[in-house]
Amino acid sequence: MKRGYGYRITHTVDNEIRLGIIFALAASPIQRKLNMQTLYDRNAQLPINPPNPFPAAIPTGTTWKSGVMPLAIFNRYLGALQGYNAITAALIASQAVTIAIQRYLDPAGAVPVGPSNSVVTVAASSGYVDLITQIPAMYFDVQVANASGTTAIITPGSMGIILGANP
Repeated sequence: MKRGYGYRITHTVDNEIRLGIIFALAASPIQRKLNMQTLYDRNAQLPINPPNPFPAAIPTGTTWKSGVMPLAIFNRYLGALQGYNAITAALIASQAVTIAIQRYLDPAGAVPVGPSNSVVTVAASSGYVDLITQIPAMYFDVQVANASGTTAIITPGSMGIILGANP
């Protein structure tokens, strides 16, 4: 078996893990951005759960914050720390909301790296924001702000965050 950039490593994965990953990807509106590579590939994309759970609703004038998350995750199949430089956050909300991604140098989120990347979504439509960069950072967070006049209801299963390696 070869382990190198550009080679695919094949192993048998427990059906429960495979089904869990497939379900997580199928429940996300950003599935169109995924190429269905295995998690063994250095360029695979990885859905993650933030420290603060995804909300069912965001009240007027408030902001949901994901909490600071690492951009490097230990990949047990590669046996190495895998860094990501592409972040995508998406959701479907009943009201227009602003989705923003900010990268940091420290785990406390005190030293930002560059400006945040944000987008204002359209009510009742799928909205997403991408951040792809070669500028080094170790951590990131996602924020969703509701400045509309009513509570934004998040469509169940529509909110997701994906990390990707973009060569």
